Amino acid sequence: MEEILLPVSELTNLVRDLAAESPPHLQDAAVARVAELSAESGNWDAIVAAHVIPSLVQLLSSGRQDTVDAAVTALGNLGGNPQFSPTIVAAGAVPPMVQLLQSDSHELPVR
Repeated sequence: MEEILLPVSELTNLVRDLAAESPPHLQDAAVARVAELSAESGNWDAIVAAHVIPSLVQLLSSGRQDTVDAAVTALGNLGGNPQFSPTIVAAGAVPPMVQLLQSDSHELPVR
């Protein structure tokens, strides 16, 4: 089992800031941090257990380029573990990701 690198207090704050009712600037900062943290597989279990995926999916439709890019990056990182792919699909990530792929105005981040 890999070491969890994510402090619980930071995760609690990120979950709060990702919420739909949070101001956009807090959502933007939180999703950017989740994208960074999701690059480390040791954080994946904690991120998924905190039910962050639905918030990430919601942010795919935010219309804010950097926020969408960070959400795509985080979901892509988490989706790298087949254990989490069903959770991502169940949260409704496929339709907005397909829409992003079909959009001429949006460039997806390359990992």
